[in-house]
Amino acid sequence: MINTKEAVKKELDDLVQTGNSLVARIKPELEDSFYADYQAWYTVSLMAVKQLLPKRFTEFSSQYEPGYEYMNMVKRKETLGYEDTARNRLLFQISILVAAQKTMESVLSDVEEALQAKLFGDELSAAHELCDNGHIRAAGVLGGVTLERCLARLCAKHQLTNEKNVLSISEYNDFLKSNNAIDLPKLRFIQHLTEIRNLCSHDKGQEPTKEEVIEFLDGVKTVMTTYF
Repeated sequence: MINTKEAVKKELDDLVQTGNSLVARIKPELEDSFYADYQAWYTVSLMAVKQLLPKRFTEFSSQYEPGYEYMNMVKRKETLGYEDTARNRLLFQISILVAAQKTMESVLSDVEEALQAKLFGDELSAAHELCDNGHIRAAGVLGGVTLERCLARLCAKHQLTNEKNVLSISEYNDFLKSNNAIDLPKLRFIQHLTEIRNLCSHDKGQEPTKEEVIEFLDGVKTVMTTYF
């Protein structure tokens, strides 16, 4: 997602820069290539605004027809001074793109959160299905993977980094508590979940029960829905 954010930021930066270069090209003598360049810029910019700043979409699109007509007037030299009006229309569109730049981070973060939540939810559903079909250990192991990812995501949300790339559930739990990202009751709750998960992952002569695994999966869901 970081690469996606960087790509979107670069795209917006390029659109603003291209828009400003188009403004500079609005003169009494317009180049024939201007119209094709503006159309290409407008098409991409319109979609960017629609995705990143939908509340300003109508404002952005409403500048198109009158602005385009003013540009045609400039080209036909029907009315002197209309280049200023065309320029102002385009500058207004650029200002909306600049506003979209400011909201980009939060919009993409919301998208990332939604996608991650869906992924976690799908994994838990699969774990419940395994449990219902009698694959108790496998269900617990899959739920443990989801819990581990949840805790890694929680670290990222709090902008916490560790020298180790991947931590165990217990290490994530202690790391989050030591950085005040979770309180003591949450620490103990995750410790309890970890015990059930370890029972599923390590064969120590004791089989996890279906009830324990269901409790574990419900606990992972609690972490998913209340810890963020």
